[in-house]
Amino acid sequence: MLLLIVDDHLLVAQGMCLVLQAAPELADVQCLHADTCAAAFELIRQHRDIDLVLLDYLMPDMNGLDALQRLRHSHPELPVLMVTGQLDAPAASRVIEAGASGFLNKSGAGKDLLLAVQTVLAGDVFWPRSTPLQASRRAGDCLPFSLLSVRQMAVLRLLIADAGTSDIHRALFISEPTVKYHVREILKKLRVASRSKAVALAVQAGIRPLDPQGVRGQMPD
Repeated sequence: MLLLIVDDHLLVAQGMCLVLQAAPELADVQCLHADTCAAAFELIRQHRDIDLVLLDYLMPDMNGLDALQRLRHSHPELPVLMVTGQLDAPAASRVIEAGASGFLNKSGAGKDLLLAVQTVLAGDVFWPRSTPLQASRRAGDCLPFSLLSVRQMAVLRLLIADAGTSDIHRALFISEPTVKYHVREILKKLRVASRSKAVALAVQAGIRPLDPQGVRGQMPD
C-alpha cells in the first residue's frame, strides 16, 4: 500500500506514517512525503500506484482546497483525505463540495487516523463525529454527497457533463454494468429517482462537471 502524505511539517508526516506502518490492520504500508503541493503533483505523476493522498488543508504554496480541486479534475479516482485542525462548518462544506474522501482532525488520536484510512480505502467517506456539518444550512444541504464514494463522485461529475453510460465506461475504464451499478447507488444515496434529478441536485450544490476527455489526461500546469 502506497500513501502520499502532503504536509509541510516533516515530523507530522513521519508521525502519521509510523502510526499507519505499526497498525496490524494495514499490510506493507509505504509512505511518500511532499512538503509542497507542487512536489505532490510531481510525485503523483511519477507514481501511478499511489492508493491514497493525505493532504494538509494549509499548505505554503497552495491552499489545500485548491490542490484538492486540481486533483479531482486530473485524477478523479484517487482518494484524498483532508487533514486539518479546522473543523468548522464552512470548511467541512467546502471539502464536501470539492470531493474529498474524508476530513481528519490533526489533533485526533492515532486510532482516528487508522479508522479514517481504512474507511477511505474501503471506498467510503470518513467524517469525524465532531465535524459540525449541521452547523450551517449550506453544509447540511451538501451532506448527502458525503455518502458517495470517490468513484461515485466521479461518475456523478461525468453525468453533470452530459456523459452517457458508454462515455463513462471509456473515461473511467470500468464496465458498462459497473457504471449502471454506480448510477443506481448514486440515486439511492441522493434519494432521487432519475439521473436528471441527481444532476440537478449536484449542480445546485455547486459540484462541477468533469470532462470525459480530460479524466485520464495530464495534470494542468
